[in-house]
Amino acid sequence: MKLHHLRVTAFGPFAGTVEVDLDEVSQAGLFLIQGPTGAGKTSLLDAICFALYAGVPGARPGGRRLRSDHAPAGAIPQVRLELTTAGRRLRVTRSPETERPKKRGEGTTKVPATVLLEERVDGAWVVRSTRSDEVGEVVTEVLGMGLEQFSKVVLLPQGEFAAFLRADAEERRALLERLFDISTWVGVEEWLVEQRRTLGQQVAEARAAVATDVARLRDAVATLPAHVVGEPEGAGWSADDPASLAALVDGLPTLVERCETHVVELLGAVSAAQQQAARADAAVAQGEAVAALQRRGLSARAELARLTEWAEEHARDVARLAADERAAPVVPEVQATRREEGAERRARATWEAAAARAATLLGPNGSTASAERLASVRSHAADLDAARRARAGVARAADAVAQAQDAVRRAEEALAAVRADGAGLDEQVDAAREAVERTRRRAGWLEMLTTRRGEAEAVVAAAVARRRAERDVTAREDALREATDVEQSARDRFLGLRQRRVDGLAAELAAGLEAGCPCPVCGASAHPSPATASGGPVPAEAVDAAERSWHAERDRREAVAGAVAAARAVVVERVEALDRLQDNALRELGALRARSREESEDLVTVATRALVGDGVVGVADASDDPERAWSRVGDALTTAAREVTAAGVDVAGAETELRRTEARRAGHADRVTGAGEGVARATAAQAAAGTALVERRTEVTTALRAHAGCPCVVDPDSAEDLSPEHAEDTTAADLDALVRRHVQVESALADVVTSAQSLAAAVERHTDAAQRLAAALLASGLPTADAALAAALDPAERETLRHRVAAHDRASTVAAATLAEPAVAQALAADPVDLEQDRVAAAAAHAAVRVATRDHDVAAHARRQLGAVVTALTRHAGVLRPLERRHGSVAELADLVTGVGADNALRMRLSSYVLAARLEKVADLANERLAVMGDGRYQLQHTDGLAGGRRRSGLGLVVRDLWTGVVRDTSSLSGGESFMASLALALGLADAVREEAGGFDLQTLFVDEGFGTLDDESLEQVLGVLDGLREGGRAVGVVSHVADLLTRIPTQVCVSKTQAGSTVSVRLGLEPAA
Repeated sequence: MKLHHLRVTAFGPFAGTVEVDLDEVSQAGLFLIQGPTGAGKTSLLDAICFALYAGVPGARPGGRRLRSDHAPAGAIPQVRLELTTAGRRLRVTRSPETERPKKRGEGTTKVPATVLLEERVDGAWVVRSTRSDEVGEVVTEVLGMGLEQFSKVVLLPQGEFAAFLRADAEERRALLERLFDISTWVGVEEWLVEQRRTLGQQVAEARAAVATDVARLRDAVATLPAHVVGEPEGAGWSADDPASLAALVDGLPTLVERCETHVVELLGAVSAAQQQAARADAAVAQGEAVAALQRRGLSARAELARLTEWAEEHARDVARLAADERAAPVVPEVQATRREEGAERRARATWEAAAARAATLLGPNGSTASAERLASVRSHAADLDAARRARAGVARAADAVAQAQDAVRRAEEALAAVRADGAGLDEQVDAAREAVERTRRRAGWLEMLTTRRGEAEAVVAAAVARRRAERDVTAREDALREATDVEQSARDRFLGLRQRRVDGLAAELAAGLEAGCPCPVCGASAHPSPATASGGPVPAEAVDAAERSWHAERDRREAVAGAVAAARAVVVERVEALDRLQDNALRELGALRARSREESEDLVTVATRALVGDGVVGVADASDDPERAWSRVGDALTTAAREVTAAGVDVAGAETELRRTEARRAGHADRVTGAGEGVARATAAQAAAGTALVERRTEVTTALRAHAGCPCVVDPDSAEDLSPEHAEDTTAADLDALVRRHVQVESALADVVTSAQSLAAAVERHTDAAQRLAAALLASGLPTADAALAAALDPAERETLRHRVAAHDRASTVAAATLAEPAVAQALAADPVDLEQDRVAAAAAHAAVRVATRDHDVAAHARRQLGAVVTALTRHAGVLRPLERRHGSVAELADLVTGVGADNALRMRLSSYVLAARLEKVADLANERLAVMGDGRYQLQHTDGLAGGRRRSGLGLVVRDLWTGVVRDTSSLSGGESFMASLALALGLADAVREEAGGFDLQTLFVDEGFGTLDDESLEQVLGVLDGLREGGRAVGVVSHVADLLTRIPTQVCVSKTQAGSTVSVRLGLEPAA
């Protein structure tokens, strides 16, 4: 790696832009960066680190504090570094996140961090990336180290290495872990500790499972007798004692066998008890059958005796049923004859009543009604209906005449009102025109106010959009940091697995070596020290999977970074849009204010001037919160628009009212003409109503004259005297009376005709019924109708007698049949049966079955439980033993690699052992420089001596005085000796880290401070060592303010400080003396 050019702007103490041509100052090989304390010498090194890694080393502040306090308010800090590394010429330009003053109002606005990576290709700079994460990946890849390593390898902070020289083992471990990758060995330590914890937990779980199984085993055998279990309730069984547990597991098959034998014995007892119970049940069943036959025979004898006692009553019932059967066909005819006789009497009474009513209405001739006379009455009913309709028409026609007269009066009054309505129409048209002009003017002002309110709302929306975009940037940056961490973890895991895979290849080759056979790598037939695997093998599939996972996380991080860049671009767009909208809105509000001053005094200008006079526009112009300020402007514009609207802005309504008023004036003459025509039409309607009235009167007279020929009219001659003039005197009540009489006469005549016909039919039906009765009596042999009615039974009594006779016959038959059965006869001849003794014996047998079954079920259940518990206990005991052995081995190994085991006498962790090897290498490399700087007197040595107390060991450093042969502590060195030792240590550590990182060639190095502690001779020796670093074109920059170096190193970068900030100048000289 070689640095070519550095440009710094508004960074650290540098207010303006300073540049250092590192190619120019590196030509001398050794150059001095000098200046007074606080001028900014180290800030140049910070700028290099910031350009590469977006951060500064150590505890110095970063981020926004990198901006120079001396720089102008709007200056943006920036660092540009040009370098060559890994054969690529790169240029990195980076600015930190900072703040600048707002363009309007007070306060500041945030400017996001930016980065630009360019590469020199064919003489031109080509942009490679503008994303911080991508640039960081490229820098780390081409340099092979991060910021922590870079600050120790390239910058060589001598002060920190002096502290490293005097530090204890744990402090040295902290620095070495940051410089050397020991993640593989730390992972081994952590894995063994985790395995110890996991296996311990598994052992505890297995022991708990065995204890549970032993408890379940005791529960399972609790119901078994002692001779089956072998010892009382398993008192000697224990899960804690391995010997007892082993004996228990070995004896489980014997226990299961005794339990199965016990179950079989109980099953035989159940079978014997069931057979005894079956025999007892058969004896009970046989006794119950004989007893049932005896009860049936005795019951049949008793039933025959009872039937003999009821024989006479049974004969009477049979005779009554026979008489009822003879009377059955005669009784309906008797009833029919008497029914028809009653119907004839009722029909005759009805005819006599109807004849009397007709005689009352029509006189003596009324009773001689006929069908022809009834038809005549019905034919004249239409005349009365016509008279009633015509009389109603007379009333309607009279009402129409009155209405027509009233319509004529109203039409004449309307004509007079229309003529009077024409007055004042011209004044109304003028007033409507003035209202239209006033409304149009207000509507124009309302449109301007509405437009300005929309512009204010657009500014508010743009401010809200800007704030949301800034929040989105913050959220996406957080997501980017998280994605970067995840991607870095995936990358570290992949590199670790790949390294373990590579490290394990030698062990795989060694595993295939055979004595006397050549090695496939070196060809030797002797294999004195074949490689062994330090950990488990890592398959290639695991490495590939880890690499795919890293690539996936890297793609996700790149996607998130792209989203961050897009979100930042959106913020810039939102800020620019807000500025444009504010400028336009302020310009339009100014024009509105100017116009309001030119208008005359009215409601519109009063509202607008109230808006301008409120100072809202001025506040919006200077406010640093555009969202709140322009919300106030919008509210003020809304208030002004509301006042204008309240005054009236309905232009269309005013124009409509004007057209309506003009139309009223233009149509006044037409309305006068129409009113005159209305009077003429009303007069004509009045004449037509009078004519209709005369016609309806004539129709009434004609209908009454036609009805005079009806039989219901008492005086036919009186109707002939009616005239149309008298028709109106015939009231509706008179017509209703005529109709009622007509209906009464018609009804009376119809009743006489109908009742006469019914009487004739009733006489005929009565004669027929009497003839049928005589024939039925002759056929039945009964003398009279009354004798037939006496012999007949009612249905309930008849049904009762039938059931009683049938039941008597059926009972007699069943009793005789039962006594005739051989089994019943044999049972009656035998002695009575005693069932109680048989039932007691059967109950005892069934109780014995239940007891035997219960004992067998309990034993079978215990056997099933025992089988499940034995299986589980055998399995868990088999798992516990290997777990305990493996846990002991892993725990012993974990204690060893973590430095707490009894076998680790140095209390050294495995990772510390690896770091100790690195430290030993560093000491060897440092001694090469220290031998030159210290006249070959001192030599740094790594020591793994045991530390005091309980502190871990393995990273100790001591100094061997080769002049005296004494080994001393590093803290015993003088100031100059400490400087030389720490410088040598820094150079050795840089060489070691460089080798670890892949052997990158560092063409530019810096040594920071510490030279003031050296005498002249030592200073010459140190400079000689630094001068030796120039081999191969390497350049070394010394950062110091020591005056002696000004004459010894002529090529200088001079940093000067002033009240306005620091500046940089370059002083070129000859090659320094050796």
